[in-house]
Amino acid sequence: MITLLERHLLWRMLSATVGVLLVLAVLAWVGALLGALPDLGQGGFGLPQLLMYSLLQLPEDVIRVWLIGVVVGGVLGLAQLMASNELVAATTLGLSRPRMMRLAGWFGLCASLLWVALSEWVATPMNSAAEHYHEQALGQSERRAAQNGLWLRVDEHIVLLNGVDESGAFRAAMIFERRDGRVQRVLRAGGGQLTEHGAWTLRDSEVLLTGEAPQWQSLGDSTWQGRIDFALLRVLDQDPRLLSLRALHTRVQAARPLGVPTLELEQALWSRLWSPVATGLLLACCALSVLGLQRDGGGGRRVFLACLAAISYQVLERLLAQGGAILGLPTMLAGAVPMLLVLLIFAWLYRRQYKL
Repeated sequence: MITLLERHLLWRMLSATVGVLLVLAVLAWVGALLGALPDLGQGGFGLPQLLMYSLLQLPEDVIRVWLIGVVVGGVLGLAQLMASNELVAATTLGLSRPRMMRLAGWFGLCASLLWVALSEWVATPMNSAAEHYHEQALGQSERRAAQNGLWLRVDEHIVLLNGVDESGAFRAAMIFERRDGRVQRVLRAGGGQLTEHGAWTLRDSEVLLTGEAPQWQSLGDSTWQGRIDFALLRVLDQDPRLLSLRALHTRVQAARPLGVPTLELEQALWSRLWSPVATGLLLACCALSVLGLQRDGGGGRRVFLACLAAISYQVLERLLAQGGAILGLPTMLAGAVPMLLVLLIFAWLYRRQYKL
């Protein structure tokens, strides 16, 4: 059961963390505004669209600095308690330093679990909406779709799909019907829908008539028969920043049988899974610094050390992930190495402070 002293400790860490995250959110919003300024005035991208785009990007930007905000906020709350001698009073009243350290670790773990939930159900959908809104405002949706064509072989036929998504909807298609290795007919459509049972719906379709003067003849809305493995559509969008944990797992499972590279997806997946535990351990290590190992340092020095620890962990995580890929380590193990290093550092600091 949490005592009154423990609730006070957690509240001070929470209030400091919220304050730090608010400051980081404002900085992230300003950065998003500056990053989108070159697009201002292009197409329909005016000042209202700029503000809306930056606000839609804000949750994703905050999620990226969440680890730093939690660690710095937790350390800042403890430093404020120590500066006002409240930690000394709490120790006198029976709240031990190991208990304070464990509370800091659990606070970091819970804050990271909240980070996972916000990333899944808030940041990822809003970031996808922001990119779509940005493209629509710039009037670049059709151009980007044309640059992202997907070539498929369906039976003997060759198909080019533009702007296709997981549901099978597409913005444009070109179908080269072949027989005995030669193209017999060419169809094109201005959009449509794929189905797993083989009947494709083509909107605004046309057929190329061959002869002395080839020309396109309109067919209107029509159908075309051709089966396609929908597993291909599940690995089209592989940008980990736009994918939730469930979507990352789905794409990894769908991509492996097809021989599609999954390294980037797996790294993003295991990084998100290990981050809550690593954040709790990192905050516990920083709490040890505040509670005993840095008695001669002020609050500013402790906050600086917390920032350095959080940034160093993120850099180390990326370096070890790439190094693990070069060495051929399993992605799960490569993602766990930074957390294991933090655990070893925590054990060493704990043993040094309490001389176990």
